[in-house]
Amino acid sequence: MMEMSKGRWAGIAAGIAVVALCVWIWVQSPKSVAYETVEIPLPKGFSGIEELHINDYGIVAGILNGPESDHLFLWDREKGMTVLSASGFLSGRMMAITDVNNRDQLIGSFGLSNNDPNLQPGESSHGGFFFYDPITGFRDIGKIKGSRGSNVYALNDRGQVVSESLWSDVDGKLRWKIFLWSPESGFWDPNLIGRPQGFNNAGQIIGWNQQHQSYFLWSLEGTTEIPKPSPQRSIRIGCLNDSGQIIGVVEENNGNRDMPQMVLWDPRRGYHNAFTIGIHASEDSAILAMNDRKILFYEENQAFDWFGLRDQPVSSYRILVYTVGEKLMILKGIPKVGNPAAKSWNINREGWIVTILNDHAYVMIPKDQRKTKK
Repeated sequence: MMEMSKGRWAGIAAGIAVVALCVWIWVQSPKSVAYETVEIPLPKGFSGIEELHINDYGIVAGILNGPESDHLFLWDREKGMTVLSASGFLSGRMMAITDVNNRDQLIGSFGLSNNDPNLQPGESSHGGFFFYDPITGFRDIGKIKGSRGSNVYALNDRGQVVSESLWSDVDGKLRWKIFLWSPESGFWDPNLIGRPQGFNNAGQIIGWNQQHQSYFLWSLEGTTEIPKPSPQRSIRIGCLNDSGQIIGVVEENNGNRDMPQMVLWDPRRGYHNAFTIGIHASEDSAILAMNDRKILFYEENQAFDWFGLRDQPVSSYRILVYTVGEKLMILKGIPKVGNPAAKSWNINREGWIVTILNDHAYVMIPKDQRKTKK
């Protein structure tokens, strides 16, 4: 057998390398996942739907805009919409929902319109906070006494609420403090300076201390400072799971903006399991919504008009979902949108997505997982 020339061997090696590269790109490229889009119908007598939230069982909570007052609703795929009666202290009020948990409990705020004739001069339009339970109904949980302003942040599956409140120090400076609320104990002060950034079913809190420009993890056992990934990089907290682990977005301190890089921080092991969302750099990308299991984000790509018909590049968007520890997937079958960053999005741990597009409310459900069972 004649020996193969060095040039022929080099050609074969180059061919194998090209095939290997193509296979690698195909494996790494995002695959698609089919979604079914379901529109939440607007009942007669209401002018719009606002503020959609979804729990892990596919129960959607939102606000219906009525002619005299707002109403809250719950919606699921099998039963449709249930409008919750806004009677008593919520009658005639404007409302906002902050969160819905896996027990279909709600937390939110209520108040009067700024031009309401019942609003007295100098009186704040903020009325207070409400808590809703499917069994006991609505409950007025009041306000944090002595504060200059307050917000409810999140509700866990135990019915506990984390909130923030603005206080004036002895030196006259305004500082945010974190408070907790439960149906059994009401509001109580854990003596935490900062603003909440995450809350889990174990009652742990991620806080941001603006004075020290640092994050911390709080529990009844104590407080742990969350260090930066490195002196050149900082972390923007995304969410907190029930094990006390934190998923966040790494940001370069020099202001460079690349594809979002996610890190997992564990209070026992520190930072690990860093991964980059996306394979190919795009003109722009941003996270739309996330939890400890799913991350929803978009990429913008700008295509130039080589024929000179347009002066500016044309932007196109694609929406992707990343399951932690698994593959990146491109969403197929969802309504076309303009800039996704201009919309409000929510995603649950099963990948169900809710958003409002062109004044229509949608639930987007993976076709391979159309039912969530309690």
